[in-house]
Amino acid sequence: MGKLQYDLISNMFAATTTINATNVYSTSEILMMAGKTDKVTCKSFDELAGDGAKTALSGFDFDSVWTTRTNRLPILSIAENYANSDASIADFSWFKPENGVEMEITNERQVIALKLLVKACGNQLSNLLSTQNIKIANVLVPMLDDLSSDMKTALLAKTVAKTDAAQVVNVYAQTSKAVTEGSNCYAVRFVAEINGNQWAGAGFDLLVRYTTADGVKMTSKLTEQTVSVCYKSISAGDDSVTAPDGHYFIVFVLDQVPVSNGNMTFTVSAYANGADGAVYGNAGVVTFDANGSVVAD
Repeated sequence: MGKLQYDLISNMFAATTTINATNVYSTSEILMMAGKTDKVTCKSFDELAGDGAKTALSGFDFDSVWTTRTNRLPILSIAENYANSDASIADFSWFKPENGVEMEITNERQVIALKLLVKACGNQLSNLLSTQNIKIANVLVPMLDDLSSDMKTALLAKTVAKTDAAQVVNVYAQTSKAVTEGSNCYAVRFVAEINGNQWAGAGFDLLVRYTTADGVKMTSKLTEQTVSVCYKSISAGDDSVTAPDGHYFIVFVLDQVPVSNGNMTFTVSAYANGADGAVYGNAGVVTFDANGSVVAD
């Protein structure tokens, strides 16, 4: 049974931080074009933020073309609906306009970008997917649930492993070390039930995310853990659970989950590799609170 130390990358989803500074720049006049006498004056953020932009930016159409935003710079009205939290953290770096080297989508920011593209394509989705040589990590499958069934089905054809509950029946999680008084961390045990024990390999992929007290979203890098041992039965508190005939359990434990992080969401997928090269998987999501107890939906 493998064990992984808990290791988050800070601020991957960092919220905007305000930096106060003075005397960073001064007002200047710049020629708009050689040979012209028109000049533009550099403006401060305070002058351009909110409704102040209407005064500072003469000649701009704030009735139908531009929209002002409180404590923020103006934005094109047509783009306002896309200036949301998802779009601002989406990672499109995997996107290639032509076929090329296979790209694997492995984190939440990348799958957010993919979903934005999928929704924008609508009934032209097949055209998008035919031009993109991509594979989607199965740990991201639960994040596709808000798509239409047709869109989700199309993306499931692009996953690294085929989602097959007959081979990888389910994925479970439990706190394997109860939080006791004075403790500052706990551990989570992930268990998957698989069909048979003649697989060429097996393992888990894991993403962890939580939100800090001041609203900063944190997420882990993709954690990949292979396993080489399967079990016929496992302990569950004071009892033991035995797998059905012909089925086995694979397990790994994530240690040192900090209590100070509060509610933490674990998205985990398990997979099994066939000798013929076929890969089967299944995935699930669970949230634990600071006491290591499951948070109900």
